[in-house]
Amino acid sequence: MISKKLLKDKEVKQKLSEDWVKARILLEMIGKPKDFLVQKLEEHILNAEKVDGVKIISYEIEEPEEKEQFFSTFAEVELLFKDQTRLIYFCFEFLPAHIEITDPEEFLFTAKDLTDILNDLIIKLHSWDKTVRVINEQNKILYNNQSVLIENMLYLSLRTGPKTIQQLERDIGLPSKSFWDVVDKMKKKGLIVEEGSKLALARRPSN
Repeated sequence: MISKKLLKDKEVKQKLSEDWVKARILLEMIGKPKDFLVQKLEEHILNAEKVDGVKIISYEIEEPEEKEQFFSTFAEVELLFKDQTRLIYFCFEFLPAHIEITDPEEFLFTAKDLTDILNDLIIKLHSWDKTVRVINEQNKILYNNQSVLIENMLYLSLRTGPKTIQQLERDIGLPSKSFWDVVDKMKKKGLIVEEGSKLALARRPSN
């Protein structure tokens, strides 16, 4: 576990007397290798210091745990924010898994403050929605290109004669679960037929 304190108690008290906001957040990260993951999470935490009106009091990074071939870890970070607006913007940018405001107990928002915050939130949501839609379209294109490639590989493999799924796996270099959807589509198109335990190219009628 990595544990560091960046601000002294008297510095924290001074900021709180100037109406700064104190909060505790959790940041999570998944990846590998283990040491690189810890390094990237610490870099992510320290980036908070670059944000105007944000101060890191302390942070603790837990030892990563291995889960399904990846490592996961989290950090508990205590911070100071010059005002509540900066706290909210910080959440937009750093996306903490959890946040707890420890000081003050109450906030006062003006109508303008809340309007600005909500408009920024709307802009962020539209940006994320656009990004998701672009990624979805890119995934569709990649999937279609992959399907065409696999269809060509199946066709070339079956040109030499009927083959079992195991033989096709060896020829194509992919497990059957990766190309079975393509096989099913080729069956429906009448390009592939089953011959016992094997698959074969459909025979075209002679003229």
